[in-house]
Amino acid sequence: MNKGNIYFNEFKDIFNNPEMYLEDDGLNLLYEFVTDSLNMLQQNQKRELKRILQRIETEIEVRRLNNDKCPKCNEELIVLTEKDCEMLEHFGTECRQLISIRKCPNCGWKYDD
Repeated sequence: MNKGNIYFNEFKDIFNNPEMYLEDDGLNLLYEFVTDSLNMLQQNQKRELKRILQRIETEIEVRRLNNDKCPKCNEELIVLTEKDCEMLEHFGTECRQLISIRKCPNCGWKYDD
């Protein structure tokens, strides 16, 4: 297992089980990550570092979205539900589908289901 997977799994564990960790545990992990990242840059392993950072960023965005927070700025999302203007047919009966729109009042991020 490479260091990227180790960091990724430890960060996920801290996110999912914060009651099991002390503040120092998170700071120590962050310090190790930054130190190793700087070493990777000096050793010209930029591609590996970018992959690790993108994986961590994606995991944070998914976790935020699953908790109705904006994936970009962590602000509470506004959820709007409205009927689609397009008429559909369901077993011979005309109907309109409901569309959920999640948007951020802070940064303007928007997602249509």
